Amino acid sequence: MTSERPRLIDRLQQRPPPRPSPTPEEIEEERFRKELLASQRPARIVAAWLSRTYSLHTEVPELKIRPANATPAQRRAFTDKGDILAWKDHWPAKRRVEVKWRHIPFTCAEDFPFPSVNVDRLDHNLDALMFVGTNHSLTHAFVIHENTKPYWVEETSTDEARGYKPFRIYRCPLEHVTFVSLTPPPRPRLKARSSHLQGGPPVYRCSVCGIDACYGQDVSLLRDKPGTWFCAAHVPAGFLPS
Repeated sequence: MTSERPRLIDRLQQRPPPRPSPTPEEIEEERFRKELLASQRPARIVAAWLSRTYSLHTEVPELKIRPANATPAQRRAFTDKGDILAWKDHWPAKRRVEVKWRHIPFTCAEDFPFPSVNVDRLDHNLDALMFVGTNHSLTHAFVIHENTKPYWVEETSTDEARGYKPFRIYRCPLEHVTFVSLTPPPRPRLKARSSHLQGGPPVYRCSVCGIDACYGQDVSLLRDKPGTWFCAAHVPAGFLPS
């Protein structure tokens, strides 16, 4: 018993010291990385919507994460070119589309919880084709087109939860914001071209005895031509199925 106690004390003394609590800068860096990784999902959904709605070519740029201890100069080198790049063949250059995943529920202007929508900070690159914000479930989004810029309002904002200092931001009044559904429309159900396929699978009778038949001749269902059918007992000699 006495020999075990010194060993236990030695092991406790050899344990590494506890890690210090993260600094506010480290907490903010971790939050930034998590949000950056999560941004790829809404960007892909919005890119698919742009292709369906506007027939645009789209590209979601490869994600590059800056080093955790990057200097301000290194951070500028990792500035993204936009969440999505969109273009048409006759455009002279690709255009940026900015996407934000807003973790709030909404589907339209009537149930949006605010009278205006945040566009972006004044010190960010505002040369974008549009600014898109998705709802929490990624089913709907608001869209701020670049031609609404004359209606944007410059205001001072802050984010106390993240420890941000007050900054200048553009907001767009709700009447100049477009709300859209990001969910693809259901694929139309194909209607049977042949009347024989209406109401379920067709049943064919032997032309001789009237029982269920499994041998058909001169059949073309796509042209509404049922042909002639025979059961196994009455199939003609030299029968060639069609």
